[in-house]
Amino acid sequence: MALTQHSITPQKIDRRENLSYKEFITEYATPRKPVILSGNIKSWSAMDKWTPAYLQEKYGSAAVTIHHCTPGDRDIYETTLGEYIDYYLSQTDENAEEDPWYCDWSFVKNCPELLKYYENPVYFKENWTRFIPKLRTNDLRWVFIGPKNTWTPLHCDFANTSAWNALLAGEKKWVFYSPEQTPYMYKGKVDAFNPNLKEFPEFSKSIPMYGTQRAGDIVYTPSGWWHQVRNETHTICVSENFIDKTNYKYSLVPYIKQIIKASI
Repeated sequence: MALTQHSITPQKIDRRENLSYKEFITEYATPRKPVILSGNIKSWSAMDKWTPAYLQEKYGSAAVTIHHCTPGDRDIYETTLGEYIDYYLSQTDENAEEDPWYCDWSFVKNCPELLKYYENPVYFKENWTRFIPKLRTNDLRWVFIGPKNTWTPLHCDFANTSAWNALLAGEKKWVFYSPEQTPYMYKGKVDAFNPNLKEFPEFSKSIPMYGTQRAGDIVYTPSGWWHQVRNETHTICVSENFIDKTNYKYSLVPYIKQIIKASI
């Protein structure tokens, strides 16, 4: 599968192993640059425990939200985790739907005990969203579970937050575009993995940055970066959006200004 039809040579996302906190802040968080981090979550019990069978047995009655992936056809339904895992396991190469259902589970609301299975990586210990009422109410932590060929459309994260995504099983393909390339993004209507350049000609001017995330890897998404993700295999991951000292001027400051403007 070709990543894009660009004439511009794509860049690769850096892959770093056992990166120190100082190196992360200096080389990635401060300059707002994506990176794939390896060697940081091997000690998580979630790496071994969160198999489909275990999650189904322990948390099968939990309510989860599922949706299709194609923009404009994102029907959203609520089901149980157990029922969804039955579906997830049924999606084989011989029996796969063209647009399979994807599960994004805001697990803290109904299964907060899952927090004991992992800990925030050292790079992301701070999260100021805990102190912002609206963001605290809409908890920004998820478990994503999806069969092969589920995907997330091109987008920027909510309120210009940054995010980390830790992959527990499977393989994901990521593509990023810097904030400066927003004029070429057509508000996320483009499929970055297979762009229609006749319909979205300006997208050909963009410079993609791509990489493959494997089990045990964390992908860091800086504030304001456009990105699209495709599951190359069945996957399970945990993800969190955050605001901290490295990104507040891109996320929290505009957010506060928006609130003030709305109240005047």
